[in-house]
Amino acid sequence: MQKRLNRQKMNDKEKNVIPRNYLVTLIDILGQKKCLEGHRSLTETPKGRDLLKTKEGHEKFRKIQDETFGKIIRLREYFEIALRTFGESVLKNSAYNTASRDDKCIIENITSPISYQFVSDTIIIYTPLTSENELEMRYSIAAMISACMNVMLVSFGNGTFFRGGMEFGVGTEFADDNGIYGLALNDTYYLENKIAEYPRIVIGNKLKELIQCKERVTEYSIFLNGVNDRLDDFCNSSITEDKDGKYIVDFLGKTNARLGLESFPEDSKNYIGCGLEHIGSQYTKHLSKGDKKLSSRYELLKNYYFERLGNWGLE
Repeated sequence: MQKRLNRQKMNDKEKNVIPRNYLVTLIDILGQKKCLEGHRSLTETPKGRDLLKTKEGHEKFRKIQDETFGKIIRLREYFEIALRTFGESVLKNSAYNTASRDDKCIIENITSPISYQFVSDTIIIYTPLTSENELEMRYSIAAMISACMNVMLVSFGNGTFFRGGMEFGVGTEFADDNGIYGLALNDTYYLENKIAEYPRIVIGNKLKELIQCKERVTEYSIFLNGVNDRLDDFCNSSITEDKDGKYIVDFLGKTNARLGLESFPEDSKNYIGCGLEHIGSQYTKHLSKGDKKLSSRYELLKNYYFERLGNWGLE
């Protein structure tokens, strides 16, 4: 009887599962494995358990917790702030004040729901992507790219490095488990795990082609067409071809520099300066250990920074 009820519950869940297109970003926070080993030495060895009974042990545990769980929480907060800020910037456009009531209503309700999924040191950010509403689709892509650019600027400046992938495709969201599964997730994992190599976010080919497509499938009012064009320009100018031919999120490019210097000029420059210091520290640490593979990754990131300092007035 119980088995029959469990099967019925599973069938009911499966009926609510609807495959659709999603825009997915998957990021892997680097260096977490070593930090988590500190937890193991404290909680799974006699010496560590004895140390945990002391004030010194509590402080050590708290520090490790901040470097692991704390980083995950802060990254989520950074993403939420960046996404909210981007939404507000769309409304701040000067033409908004003269737009019709219907157009204002469309803009105010354009945001797509952003969801998060956590698996160890991996964060998955995803949102539905529909081709039926071109404006909403472009907004979702622009918002995701904008959030990634700003989170990379701030996180790298604070010494938290990650690499990732961004792609769209078919996926299935499980309402009860608040997670996603399918081609979209598989493709972003491949980009992060096999292609990214150093701290950067690689754009998938399907997403790159969608961003670069100039075909307009929907005609809007003059105001909404203007918003659509600005979102399109933003997306195209915020990705760039890297040295290896892969397209990446250009978080230190001219577009983010212009926006950053307009909104918080001193903070932006400080994040870049601190980021370079942390990059240099990682490079030296891995090089001193003879780990050319890891040191070369930070050398690539350092080169990316130096090539774009002029965008921020730091040459």
